[in-house]
Amino acid sequence: MNTIYDKILTPHWLPRLLGAKKATLAISSAGLILKRRNAEPRKVPIENLTRETAWHRGRLFSELVLQTDRGAQRLKGLRASEVAGFFDWLRDCRHWLQDDQKLAPAVRRCAEEIDKLLNAGYLRQSRYRKAKALARDMLHQFRAVPTAHCLDPAVHSDFLLIQQIAHWTDPDVEAFRGQYVNRLKARFAAYFDQVENNPLCKHAENGCQECDNPMQRVDRFKVCLDPDCDSWLPVCPACGADMVQRRGPYGQFWGCKNYRGKNEGSCQHTERHISF
Repeated sequence: MNTIYDKILTPHWLPRLLGAKKATLAISSAGLILKRRNAEPRKVPIENLTRETAWHRGRLFSELVLQTDRGAQRLKGLRASEVAGFFDWLRDCRHWLQDDQKLAPAVRRCAEEIDKLLNAGYLRQSRYRKAKALARDMLHQFRAVPTAHCLDPAVHSDFLLIQQIAHWTDPDVEAFRGQYVNRLKARFAAYFDQVENNPLCKHAENGCQECDNPMQRVDRFKVCLDPDCDSWLPVCPACGADMVQRRGPYGQFWGCKNYRGKNEGSCQHTERHISF
């Protein structure tokens, strides 16, 4: 049983003198668990656990009566504020106990898949749409994101990621793409400085073969700037020229566009498989 969060109920000092003892209610993988000193833990069903049925007010102190899997348990000598705080805490955690806890493994898998899509290079439109569809499908399965104190941090971050991606708008996507481009600029700052300091450079990139829009170099690829176009082209890591698909005696392969046989200046670089 993995305990996630505890709520301690401590009687007033006067009832403690008369034998009242504190108790701990724990949110765990098994549900709501009552723990008392020198006693076995007891599971507390929460379906019918309400203020009206469990809270008994006295003249000075309150009593909390909890129905457990081993009979009723009475927590005596509690201040009214202590019991009210318990029910507020339980309200925040109720979704987690009843429904969302069962979804935690599926939420983890969904969050991992979304994370892979978001961090597989420049966020193309096709991967963004797939990530948002996954997030929306999962979000429809739980009623609300559990509050942070009901979950361990890793599980809570999974729920928040899915909620965030499900509600992403175009400005959010552009901001995410901008962060990726800024990281690349920082990584290749020396190269960009060299280009900016050479204003007489005549170099120009060819447009996209699919839609004729401009293309931008991202890592070792040239990517179409049209978000609705998934076209890309690998760049030769040896000389920086475009790579093209060729066919040889052993099937298709990628070869540098600057290949000129055995002539001087010919690039011999080849690759069997390239994925974007």
